[in-house]
Amino acid sequence: MTPDEASKKENELTVFINLYPFERLPSKPAKFAIGDKVKIRKKKGVFEKGDMPNLTEEIFIVSKIHKPNKLQNI
Repeated sequence: MTPDEASKKENELTVFINLYPFERLPSKPAKFAIGDKVKIRKKKGVFEKGDMPNLTEEIFIVSKIHKPNKLQNI
C-alpha cells in the first residue's frame, strides 16, 4: 500500500491493524470458581501495626468472574 492510499479514510482500519496487530494471548484459568467462599485482604497502611488481622471477618461468595477484554483500550 502506498502512502497516498494509506492516508485515505476507507483504508484507515487496514492501516491500524497493520501497525498494531491484535495478538490473542492464552487466557489463564480463574483463581476462584463461582460459589467459592473468600475473604478480602485489607489494605494496610505504611505505619499500621503488624499485629492486626490482614483479612476481613466477613466471608464472601464468588458470584461472577470478570474476564477483561484486551480490545477495550483501542
